[in-house]
Amino acid sequence: MQLVNEWYFWEKEFNEETCQTLMDLSSSDWGVSQVDTNKESTDEERIEGKRPNFKEKKELRTSDVKWADNDKLELASDILIPYIAEANDRAGWKFIIEKMQNPQLTRYKEGEYYSWHRDGGSDHLQGSKLVRKLSMTVCLNEDYEGGELQFHSYGKKDNKITSAPQGKGTIIVFPSFIEHQVTPVTNGVRYSLVAWITGPPFI
Repeated sequence: MQLVNEWYFWEKEFNEETCQTLMDLSSSDWGVSQVDTNKESTDEERIEGKRPNFKEKKELRTSDVKWADNDKLELASDILIPYIAEANDRAGWKFIIEKMQNPQLTRYKEGEYYSWHRDGGSDHLQGSKLVRKLSMTVCLNEDYEGGELQFHSYGKKDNKITSAPQGKGTIIVFPSFIEHQVTPVTNGVRYSLVAWITGPPFI
């Protein structure tokens, strides 16, 4: 698959009130972020869905996370899904999408980062027969330095790394199989919300 547009964005789209509403989606305490360390899939998992094995792995990811409360998922969907659907159309992806996973709030303190990774590919989500198709990041503050969301594009001749715009209220949507990272925060604390939209496997 060759994409013309690898990501789509709205710069400083959400106002202060909406950013605060998104920050307040979770009443949980912050917990340590983890990554899926299960790199191989069995024959059964290829049919029924991959079983993730989440562990803290500081050489890959250092940040704190918490999840939106169940009673606020409808509110989150009302705010986020219209932008995801519009990006899916305007960027020309036109993926078949079905539902949004529980959004995650992320906090990167000074020195913290998330190395190169993909949010999803062709692996079925365990028990659902769906795959992650689109990812969204919303910047919830701007009083920090570093912490850039970067995308890695693989061309036929050249590979390039591009930084997405930052700024409070900025929305970035991209296919979940696009490789991306968050560079180390060099000053302050970076807050963001991430969400994923699933759908049937690519054919």
